[in-house]
Amino acid sequence: MTVYSSEEISAGGGYAPNYLPGLEKYWGMVAAKFCLVVCTNCGLARFFVSDEAVSRIPESEHWRKV
Repeated sequence: MTVYSSEEISAGGGYAPNYLPGLEKYWGMVAAKFCLVVCTNCGLARFFVSDEAVSRIPESEHWRKV
């Protein structure tokens, strides 16, 4: 298995879809970040949310524990 990771990517917002709603910094002005990890053998891709954004999930009204 050979896996590659991207640099951190903006999770969107503004005119783009917001893939991590409620996890922005500075009252919605700076989008949360994630990186994309891809396996070059099978093409499987996964998104991994930055530690900073993950730390905001429990306090966000946009996310619920399942």
